[in-house]
Amino acid sequence: MDSSNADLAPLVAEPGNTLFLTPSLDERRHEVCSRLVGPPGEQQRATLAVLLGKSPDQWLNQWRAKPQARSGPIAIVGVGEATRSATAQPGGAVGQRQYRIETVSDPRDLTGIGIKINDALSWLSTESDLAVCFDSLTVLLQYSDLQRTFRFLHVLTGRLTAADARAHFHLDPDAHDDQTIATLTSLFDSVVEPTDEGWRVRNR
Repeated sequence: MDSSNADLAPLVAEPGNTLFLTPSLDERRHEVCSRLVGPPGEQQRATLAVLLGKSPDQWLNQWRAKPQARSGPIAIVGVGEATRSATAQPGGAVGQRQYRIETVSDPRDLTGIGIKINDALSWLSTESDLAVCFDSLTVLLQYSDLQRTFRFLHVLTGRLTAADARAHFHLDPDAHDDQTIATLTSLFDSVVEPTDEGWRVRNR
């Protein structure tokens, strides 16, 4: 199904893996990311954030001002140089939310990233409602070729499906050729793209 100017509510409400195709500098990516992670006021929603080249501390600081900070626990897997500031504080609380930070220093270490994600999912496993943000595949592809990335994502999306997660993955379409985008798109239940009128959602 292909919908233009689509309502994103079904993506928030139903488990699945969504590929979010928006340029890195498009401000709407932050707005829709918050919506896909979950609307304000929902209790006991667990959140997993996989961050490449981004500071877990900065991500947590952005959450302090959000209504979602009143809900369930947060697990962060930080990958790359930006993780160093977070390694001294592997756990704690933001508002009423408990958090845990896992780090992988080398973004080429897909096995290590997968292990840390599994550890984070195990820590969150007592929560029945799980939202996942992977930011971003564009950075991941700077360190791993398409074939390795595809295999990694095939395993990961299967793991998230088994966990009944509502997961979304960021990819900058301006940074990749059509073949790369088409190859990765085949792994996802839905693909979301911005339009002048709103959002275009393609469901597999």
